Amino acid sequence: NLLPLEYIVVVEINVSQVILIEQIKSTLNSISFPLQLDSTTEISGANVSTVCQPNGTSYQCACEDQYVWSYSDCVAYEACDDITAGTCDCISAIPSDGQMCVPESELPFVDFLIEIEMDTTSITLMDEVRNVLGEMSFPILFGNVTEVTDVDLTTVCLLNSTGYQCRCEDQYFWPCDKCTAYGHCDDIINTTCGCISALPDDGQFCQPITELTMIPVLTEYVIETEIDTVDAAVIDELRNLLKTLSLPLSSSDVIQITKVNLTTGNCHFRPVST
Repeated sequence: NLLPLEYIVVVEINVSQVILIEQIKSTLNSISFPLQLDSTTEISGANVSTVCQPNGTSYQCACEDQYVWSYSDCVAYEACDDITAGTCDCISAIPSDGQMCVPESELPFVDFLIEIEMDTTSITLMDEVRNVLGEMSFPILFGNVTEVTDVDLTTVCLLNSTGYQCRCEDQYFWPCDKCTAYGHCDDIINTTCGCISALPDDGQFCQPITELTMIPVLTEYVIETEIDTVDAAVIDELRNLLKTLSLPLSSSDVIQITKVNLTTGNCHFRPVST
């Protein structure tokens, strides 16, 4: 079966009366989508995204519901309303590149992870920081284009009699290589630990579990089985059985038998005469 192709068709309409725009909106609202054109083509939706009207000596282009101008357009063509979260609803010109308002979901956003190191001699200060962070409501807007989505305390390093111990806060962990390189001061579980006995020299902090590569630890066992029999034919049957086995042999989702060998046989007791 061929995969369906999706197209976004942009239609520009020039009208001389504002009332015609309202009629177009009303008509689109009355259509039930998807609209089947033929056996292979259907229109899944239609929206009015942008309305540009003359305003004295220039134009104002306003976005319809769920559509916005990107921050670059808001700045380049001078926003005629407030810029909020990096977008605006109105600009004071018709974009020279033919750009129209876009759905909010299609705007490009860039995520940054910023790590801040704090030096303090007061343990109570760390408790105060935890309390302040716990009371914050996110996201927090900074200016028109930036918002802080989350802030966490990840790592606390304290000096003791033998050196530093760096412990992870809830939901954060040290990866296995750090646990091994700097000595773990708690148990290693699922290739992670919550405490190491030094300050990492690369400035690394504890990481959320979602950012750690979980490497399963494989353990190999050699199991030796001794069989007592007085019938040599049993040994021959065992040899034949082992030759017919298809290895590796899975005994469960986590256990696999990779090899089976008969190592020693035909041991006979011979009485010693004196």
